[in-house]
Amino acid sequence: MAFTAVIPSVAIFMWFKNHEPHFSGLARHRNLIATVSGASFGVYLIHKLMLDNVVCGIFGVSMNSVWLRTVGALVIYLICLLLVLVMKRVPFLQKIVP
Repeated sequence: MAFTAVIPSVAIFMWFKNHEPHFSGLARHRNLIATVSGASFGVYLIHKLMLDNVVCGIFGVSMNSVWLRTVGALVIYLICLLLVLVMKRVPFLQKIVP
């Protein structure tokens, strides 16, 4: 919703694109990368719900909070990743979670 969120995303993408040869050692972490990338669409689908309803709703953290803008992004991502990975293991939720 905010254009300022696009700029850091493009910067990170371009940095990884330009430094790809330096990450040839990531082949040994292929399973971890595959697991995280397999859950990325699910994380995308639930992160806004987590942000609005849990972080800002229940805990009352302001959207303008420096904590939320810095550390909060990583914390929300990790929580959503964990939720998606757990949901993928529950039999009746496997069909719902991509």
